[in-house]
Amino acid sequence: MSSELHQRKNAEPKSAGGGGSNNDVNEPFGNHAGDDAALQSATTESSTPTKGLTAFGRFSLFVVFPFSIGSFGLFTGYLRTRKDPDKKLDIDTDFIFPSLLALLMVVVVGFQTNNFQGKAKPLVLWPKVKRKKKIVHKTVIVDDDGEDKQNQD
Repeated sequence: MSSELHQRKNAEPKSAGGGGSNNDVNEPFGNHAGDDAALQSATTESSTPTKGLTAFGRFSLFVVFPFSIGSFGLFTGYLRTRKDPDKKLDIDTDFIFPSLLALLMVVVVGFQTNNFQGKAKPLVLWPKVKRKKKIVHKTVIVDDDGEDKQNQD
């Protein structure tokens, strides 16, 4: 033990080009540190999020989609006025309300998917159901002939 300690104290520090670890004092642990660093770089590369939406995708999601839903609501309001002439076409209830609901839906889905970059996370985590197996114990009595006594009349 003392000879190993003496060798470590008297050992010359390794040059930068000579290889080895940065921790010369803890050289046996230096190999593990390199392995850990390699694992950390591998995990950071695999856990990088996918590329987000393009500018066109964001524009279509936040403007075109709510506008199209609002237009569909306005069209159904127009059809309702043709069927029942007493009803009026109202821009607030027929266009703006469906558009705002669609925009709200886009925002909520954006929050759930981490700005449309990952897998959707549920708002409420429900407990997992454990399936219980029902065990049925059945006694079968067999005759010398190999037939069940329960099945005979």
